[in-house]
Amino acid sequence: MTEAALDKRLSVLIIGCGNIAGGFDKAIADTDGPCTHAGAYTRDGRYRLSACVDPNPRQGKAFQQDWQVDHYYATLAAIPPHKHFDIISICSPTDCHYEDMQVAISKRPRLIFCEKPVTQKTDHTQALIAQCKQHNIGLMVNYTRRWDPDIQDLKNAIDHQHYGQLRSVIGIYNKGIFNNGSHLINTLTLLLGQLSIHQVLPGITDYHSDDPSISALLSAKSGGHPVPIHLV
Repeated sequence: MTEAALDKRLSVLIIGCGNIAGGFDKAIADTDGPCTHAGAYTRDGRYRLSACVDPNPRQGKAFQQDWQVDHYYATLAAIPPHKHFDIISICSPTDCHYEDMQVAISKRPRLIFCEKPVTQKTDHTQALIAQCKQHNIGLMVNYTRRWDPDIQDLKNAIDHQHYGQLRSVIGIYNKGIFNNGSHLINTLTLLLGQLSIHQVLPGITDYHSDDPSISALLSAKSGGHPVPIHLV
């Protein structure tokens, strides 16, 4: 890459230096993946990892070294006020997202790329979306299945009824309605459009006590026909 091209790379701040930020890519071969934010930015080549933030100095500094990040900070407050970033990745724990997102918005990046779920409260998420719109900041949530070529092929098959009329859907997930269930719900909205909730059934706690895995009866429309959905 030429020096001129390097100067045009988009600057990235990564908040949170755990597995989804870069750790997962350390365990796979270079020919696989990427499976993380840092891995994707580095593999693409159009981005520069300008800074990372993590309250654990050992983890943060190791991340900085592994991914050749320009600067490490223990807190968001430690970042110089004049420091600008084109993109901010939110890879911190979910219960930190609301405050981290507010700080990210205050720095006026071009894009915020947030891990799912954005927050665990609807009103908090809606407020953050409104703030991003107000300041013309792009907001993307890392629902990776939405961009999976196999899922795109499945959507095309459903839309064109390659296998006939869709009759029903059973979706099975685990590890919390927010943590993993949100991936399933987002994928269903991609494949089928708007979902309607008919009944919420008892759930189980198989991840965090504040994030149960909930079963539910939903429906959508495909080809103008109602499609029952059982979320398990």
